[in-house]
Amino acid sequence: MSKSDSVYVDCLSHALRALRLSVPLSIAELSGFIDVAEVKIKDFEKGKDSLSEDEVKRMSRFLESQRHSKLPTSNNENHELLQKRIVKQNEAMRFLSKHDAINQGDLKNAIELICETAAKTMQNEFTGVWLLNDKRDFLEAIDEYVLSRNSHEPEDHYNKDQFPEWFKSFNGQRNVITDSTINNYEDDEFDEEREKWGIEATIETNIFFEGEIVGIIANEDNKPRQWHGDEISFHTQLSDLVSRVLTNKKSRELSQQLNDQRERVSKQQHLVMDIIRHPAVVAGDIDKAFDYICINVSRLLQSSVSIGLIDKASNVLVTRSAYDHNGQGLLPKKQCYDLPLADVPVYKNALINDRFITASNVNDDPRYAELAHIEMIDKNIISSVDAGVREGGELVGVLTVDSYVQKSWHSDEQTFIGEVTEQISQCLANQKSRQAEHQLYRLSRAVESSTSALVVVNDALAVIYGNSKAQELLDRQGVSLVGLSLRDIAVSKDSASEHFHLLNAIAKKKNWRGELELMSKDGESRWLLATLSPMNSKADTVNEFVLVCDDVSELKAAHKEMERMAFYDSLTGLVNRRLYKERLSQSILSAQRYQTELAVLFLDLDRFKLINDTLGHEVGDQLLKEVASCLESCVGEGDTVARLGGDEFTILLNDVAGRDAVIETAKKIIAAVRSPIVIGQETISVTTSIGISLFPENCEEGSQLMKMADMAMYNAKTKGRNSFDFYHKNLDIFSKERLGLEHDLRQALDNKEFIIHYQPIINSKTQRITSVEALIRWQHPSKGLIQPLDFIPIAEDIGIINDIGAWVLLKACTDLKAMQQLQPQLKMSVNLAASQFNAVNFVEKIAEALLAAEVSGESLILEITESMLIQDIEHSVEVLHNIRAQGVSISIDDFGTGYSSLGYLKRLPIDNIKIDKTFVEHIHTDKHDCDLTTAVIDMAHSLKLNVIAEGVEQQAQEDILSQHGCEYYQGFLYAHPCGVDDMNSLLQGRIEGELSINPGNVSNL
Repeated sequence: MSKSDSVYVDCLSHALRALRLSVPLSIAELSGFIDVAEVKIKDFEKGKDSLSEDEVKRMSRFLESQRHSKLPTSNNENHELLQKRIVKQNEAMRFLSKHDAINQGDLKNAIELICETAAKTMQNEFTGVWLLNDKRDFLEAIDEYVLSRNSHEPEDHYNKDQFPEWFKSFNGQRNVITDSTINNYEDDEFDEEREKWGIEATIETNIFFEGEIVGIIANEDNKPRQWHGDEISFHTQLSDLVSRVLTNKKSRELSQQLNDQRERVSKQQHLVMDIIRHPAVVAGDIDKAFDYICINVSRLLQSSVSIGLIDKASNVLVTRSAYDHNGQGLLPKKQCYDLPLADVPVYKNALINDRFITASNVNDDPRYAELAHIEMIDKNIISSVDAGVREGGELVGVLTVDSYVQKSWHSDEQTFIGEVTEQISQCLANQKSRQAEHQLYRLSRAVESSTSALVVVNDALAVIYGNSKAQELLDRQGVSLVGLSLRDIAVSKDSASEHFHLLNAIAKKKNWRGELELMSKDGESRWLLATLSPMNSKADTVNEFVLVCDDVSELKAAHKEMERMAFYDSLTGLVNRRLYKERLSQSILSAQRYQTELAVLFLDLDRFKLINDTLGHEVGDQLLKEVASCLESCVGEGDTVARLGGDEFTILLNDVAGRDAVIETAKKIIAAVRSPIVIGQETISVTTSIGISLFPENCEEGSQLMKMADMAMYNAKTKGRNSFDFYHKNLDIFSKERLGLEHDLRQALDNKEFIIHYQPIINSKTQRITSVEALIRWQHPSKGLIQPLDFIPIAEDIGIINDIGAWVLLKACTDLKAMQQLQPQLKMSVNLAASQFNAVNFVEKIAEALLAAEVSGESLILEITESMLIQDIEHSVEVLHNIRAQGVSISIDDFGTGYSSLGYLKRLPIDNIKIDKTFVEHIHTDKHDCDLTTAVIDMAHSLKLNVIAEGVEQQAQEDILSQHGCEYYQGFLYAHPCGVDDMNSLLQGRIEGELSINPGNVSNL
């Protein structure tokens, strides 16, 4: 099975589980009807992929036929209830999506809000959210809201041992499990739970986060009910909202971690510098230096700290200073513990072989096992870091940091502890030799081994010392920094201001702290967090300064990624709405200043929803990425392309040279988007409609320009799509009218405002009526008769075209039954919409209409456009064969306006070709149109297809068509479209003696 087929079957399976609820059959009964084993159906209903593709399709066709055979033709009450539920669900989602708890990732409050809102919206007794632990063997209840008590009661937790089969499902794909009173799943694990709480109906959905299942959300009711499709959809949206809360929570925590790390690093740097400069450290006064280090490191790390030195003679680690963080402070020497190293060989070897050892839990670390009975248990220590103090590579002491609460030691904390041990080593070295030259030498060694860059400069900005890390960060490895002027350091344009502040701080002999972006010789950048401190000389004057720098490039990259997430679309990488509005505002200010023009283009993809629903969301997402790349290639470097959401894009064209330049760009975009796009095994053709507003011609405010471009885009769609249009004032009226039409159109079917006119199709040889074409009209209560071109595109956009199409099919078949009382061999021709043809239950719908009207399939002709068939030729061939199996004939409508491919025509099981009226219109005056029409007739005859010419209005046109063997005519030359009564009168006249069509008799009907 191909990837696209797999996605299709997966989507169909999820839809079937919801559809199964509407058919009250037992598993045994369903097994008998579709010839599938009961155990496979049982596993399928539990959410397992147990059915083959053929079995899924068999079940789909049977369930659809069962469901629709029980549905009434019209149910205004159910429709109104559905609309009320959807409005309530939409209001709930808008309320939740705007709430601070959701957007800030406040997990507890957000989950409580979601559960309470869900239960009140769907009016079910219990709504809860459970999240898996790290071991994935326990579900913790984050919240469970009880509607009848209006209370949050997160009391029920679940573990893997209780529900092993249920927990297995958390390793699979996303699943929606629904139980209702008419279709209960046979799951023994939950019998006791259901009986305990009186659960009669359940919806349960997995929660996904970062590609895996992390929990579930469940709606449960203690009264019998059947879950509706919109409720299941709303429930899955709640699952996605929980995922969003988890994402926002992680983003907030990451931001806090970055800020915490920056603050910690800053404090650590300052303390290291204080230790380096502390008189006791410099003088080698061990007791005072060690006390100072223990006190300040303890306060910084919020842990107890001790320093011990090894007595080589006794091989004992003697504690020289210890500070207890629990409140005792500096401990007297008699309270300190001396550790015989001979008793702890594993611990000692670990210190010798490693720079330091760390443990989040000393009870689980074998390196600390020897210390457990000596001090760890007695002191209730849980986490620990032990860093070796070395002289000349030899272990001479240990710096110990102990925590009484479990903690994970951050990398910056470990680095800091290592730097402190280096200063302890330096202090020991200073103790041995207090001469100034030796102090400077020892300090130089400590600085050279530091992970921070240390640079000493004089008041003339010249470097007089720099360690190896400074050489590395300044891109001068192995080259002395002495003599280098700070003015000559290469910084980026963004850091020029901070660089100036650094030099100014030296001139004013002040402290300074900031970030600098250095540029290397090969063009790469590196961000440094730098701190400048004045150094007092013996004469207590400031002539030198120490500059401490740390590489924070990774932190800056993390912040940059966070900014990208805030200002750029995660799917396409394009600018998002927020950044687009900022750029538009800036461009308007610039255009006002320099008296230039700019244009706003608003566009979306025509019929994108059909592609998304048919081929799946993965293909839809990939298509959006391809289109985004296509749009960027159509505009200039200074222009902006943004994705607003869904399939909506907007483009900002700066400094445009009038309308002609904008028109050229719009045409370029339309042509580029229309080019076929290959995604996996699919070749997709898509078009776009573009609306354009101009600055300053239309207005001078950004949001208004976007609104105007949006209105112009909708106007372009009404003109047939795949086009562009400029905003004009009349569109304000049009926009209001369209909204009014959308509202009225949603009610038109229930209010029985649609009517059908019929136009006869004439046999060219006998001049008699052989069939009639059903043409829908909308009899608006206040606007009068509205033509299809004015409301069919709107019906497609708002998703009611399938309902209208089903009504037309049934009504036409019913009228045909009456007409056949006058002319038994009469046939009815009905036009189809693309979404009708692609519906999974379309073939069954045809059979239902024929059965309801009591007419045979041989009496029905379905008209289908070329573009509907070419999207998925294999699927089209299969559907057409299934239609023709009922005796129904197929006509290709508007032939010549689409793909017109002989290759696919040969494969399609069709009967007739209808030549579009745009070709017929000029065949008697335009040789080119005449030749094209003749070629189509010849091609059709070679394929043994009949030809119907549309739009025949003049005798000269009929004469030419007759000469080339066209079988059927349709047009005003014979009859205008008319109501069913007038059509019956026309047929009655034929029976009573009018053997041929007389235009004078019917043209004014």
